[in-house]
Amino acid sequence: MSCLEIVSVRIADTGDFTNAMHFCTAVLEPVNKGEPVVLKVYRNVDNGTDLSIHLYWVSDFQKQEKSSMGLHIARGLRDYGIVSHTLWVDQKGAVPGPASRVP
Repeated sequence: MSCLEIVSVRIADTGDFTNAMHFCTAVLEPVNKGEPVVLKVYRNVDNGTDLSIHLYWVSDFQKQEKSSMGLHIARGLRDYGIVSHTLWVDQKGAVPGPASRVP
C-alpha cells in the first residue's frame, strides 16, 4: 500500500525559514543514502515561508502509522513554526472509472 506523509510548517520569521531549510537538508542526507522513501520539500508560492515536506513510502502493514522519520521531521520543525503532520493512503482503484487508472 502506498502512503504519503505530509509535514507542513508555517514559519513567521525569515531567519527561522533559513534554519528550517538547513534542518530539511540535514534530514535529506540519510534518505539519499538508501532509506526506502522519497522525500521532497515544497515552498508555498503565496506565502514564501510555508514549507511542506512530503514522504512517499510503501507499507505492507494493515496498521497505518506515521513513520519515525516523519515524526522526527515534525518534532524538529516545531522549533520554527506551527506544524501539521498527516498520513494519507493511496486510494487508487477505490474510485471507479478512468480516475482509478491514473498512475
